[in-house]
Amino acid sequence: MMTQQASKNEIFRLRFAPLKMTVKRNARLLLDLIFPIECLGCGQEGVWFCPNCLSNLPLLPARHCPFCGQKNHWGQTCQACCQSRALAGAIAFIPYANPVIQKLIQAWKYQGAKNLTQPLSIFVSQGLDAMTLKLREQSRALESGLSQIRLATWPALPTLILSSQTTLVPVPLAPKRLRSRGFNQAEELALALQAKRGYNLDGLIKRTRHSAAQATLSGSDRLTNVKQVFALTTDAASIVNKNFLIIDDVITTGSTCEAIARLLKGSGAASVWALAIAFGHPL
Repeated sequence: MMTQQASKNEIFRLRFAPLKMTVKRNARLLLDLIFPIECLGCGQEGVWFCPNCLSNLPLLPARHCPFCGQKNHWGQTCQACCQSRALAGAIAFIPYANPVIQKLIQAWKYQGAKNLTQPLSIFVSQGLDAMTLKLREQSRALESGLSQIRLATWPALPTLILSSQTTLVPVPLAPKRLRSRGFNQAEELALALQAKRGYNLDGLIKRTRHSAAQATLSGSDRLTNVKQVFALTTDAASIVNKNFLIIDDVITTGSTCEAIARLLKGSGAASVWALAIAFGHPL
């Protein structure tokens, strides 16, 4: 009896799916008519973020340990924090305190502005290009016979982020939050970066339970909030000796990415970094 009812529900759902999509599309068109889309930077109509405002968004990469805030060059985890952390570092390209990036990310996540994926992924890709350029400068310096003493003062670049062999792992959303937002912003960013830069992409991680939004918490509460929230969707054989980049929109305390990094490193990953658009300040 239950099977027959489930079958009827499935037929009903499939039959009315096109109508549901039409209603949603017409509702969006009506909202666009009443409340026209405007650039969140300058107010230009018809676009969420115009090319001119994108070109003026400054690249100000994180230069501190994602856990304690100790200053460094590329966001790598400091030697002291490395003793107890699985995440090797976190790369992000603008402080979340920037009012424009705040508007963009909030509209992207909470207002259904999925089209913002494109300009935000372009911004991140530009930041990666800048890192690639720096790597090439180091290579040229080596070829020109840079002294070993001077070379020792140069910071090591996290070269895994520049390799197409690196696998992107977007932070998963809980099903309830995914239904509410309509899409996973971390996954959309990962897909865009894969298309632009040729990275591998794998949904290796799933959420095992719903948890409070990290944005509503601080400090140790964030760490507690993500304990035993994530699990692997595959066996360790697909993880051993590989490099991973955890993709998220904002990294603040590093708690979410650290929880995922522990799973990956515990299964034999060679190195795990995080890549985000923006960064807050560690607490």
